[in-house]
Amino acid sequence: MFCQQKYNEFVLINNNFVIIYIHLFRNRIKMNKTVQIVNEWAAYEAQYPDADLEDFCRHYLTLRRSEREAAPFDGRAMPPTPRSILLKLLGRIVSVMAVYSKKAMRGVSISHPDAFPLLNSAWQLGEASKTDIIQENIIEFSTGIDMLNRLHRDGLISERADPNDRRSKLVRITPEGKDVLFEIFGRFHSIGDLMLHDLPEEDIQLCIQLLKGVENKHWKICAETKGLAFEEIFAAYGPSEG
Repeated sequence: MFCQQKYNEFVLINNNFVIIYIHLFRNRIKMNKTVQIVNEWAAYEAQYPDADLEDFCRHYLTLRRSEREAAPFDGRAMPPTPRSILLKLLGRIVSVMAVYSKKAMRGVSISHPDAFPLLNSAWQLGEASKTDIIQENIIEFSTGIDMLNRLHRDGLISERADPNDRRSKLVRITPEGKDVLFEIFGRFHSIGDLMLHDLPEEDIQLCIQLLKGVENKHWKICAETKGLAFEEIFAAYGPSEG
């Protein structure tokens, strides 16, 4: 009887030890996951200080999902670094959009489809100099002047002498130009539906959050460094050594 009692106490003690061990182990796992998520949030916040918790959640879930998905380009030549992979993806998306845009613009009353961004700027800016519109779109000055002249010949913009600078002309969109512009908006909306309809809204918002800073930074750099060689631009704005 004494031996049986001691055996029962031994089993009870060991069972309790196992339960306590499992409880501590589970809590350790939970604590590790908590520390991990907090560390990742801190790193994300440091890189994107304007982002909020919702942005981080989209980022985190997309990152975890990307680890389970297939590599891009369907096995074709893969760039060597994540940065070059991203640039290749963006370049290919822009190329596809250009193809769709050319098809979508057929039948629109504009002699130079590539002039659409300048027509849009003329509408957005209200009235602006040709130089301002060209700089807004980061294109060569002579190319921009040619496009604006075509828009003027098509009757889509009007122009007048700048009262503050007789060498400059101010342009604004005409009612006919606004009609054409809104027709193009509708067609570009359809391009967006075609290309992005199966991409979740939260992924789209994440892409905007991640890329808007890059666009804003390099739009300004391009506008300020038109006369510089690439080597000079890279020296001024590229990654610092060390």
